[in-house]
Amino acid sequence: MQAGILIVLLQVLHTAFFVVVSGLVRYVLRCGVSGRASPRLLRVAIVVPTAVGAAWWLNGHECLFATVIYQLADGDRSQADILCPDWFA
Repeated sequence: MQAGILIVLLQVLHTAFFVVVSGLVRYVLRCGVSGRASPRLLRVAIVVPTAVGAAWWLNGHECLFATVIYQLADGDRSQADILCPDWFA
């Protein structure tokens, strides 16, 4: 598979992951404000972003998706790692 196609697929996956994790964080905030939560979903909504944060920290403060994309782009750090505008991501 060509590196360019793989980079685009990883960008799509990274964007989807970003949307899901952001939604989980919003769910935790909503539960805190409203005082109501599904215990199972709340546990997932806390554990997943915490695991993502731990992976980011253990990877030298860089997202794992970004690391792979930069490697596929031959170290080109100007290559976008997510399909969002820079000001949003």
